Amino acid sequence: QVDFESRRSFEQAIVCSPIGRPLNPRGRTGISGRGLLGKWGPNHAADPIVVRRKPIVPGAVSHETADIAGGVLFQMVAIQRRDTEQWAIP
Repeated sequence: QVDFESRRSFEQAIVCSPIGRPLNPRGRTGISGRGLLGKWGPNHAADPIVVRRKPIVPGAVSHETADIAGGVLFQMVAIQRRDTEQWAIP
């Protein structure tokens, strides 16, 4: 159980509904409950992105470098989720 009386938001003091849930300080949005968030209040997240530089060797034939004339190719690590089959940053 969260004690909302002792907390403050950036906007104003936290106001709760009659059933004890915090209300949006900017007004109604049409979303009830937490939506897809894991908890009430801030849901901080950090997503590290892994990249590497891959030098392009002149004269080398590769499907990755077909459209690049010299320079550097950047590659990023990504995963395909099993549940939704969408690509995501791990």
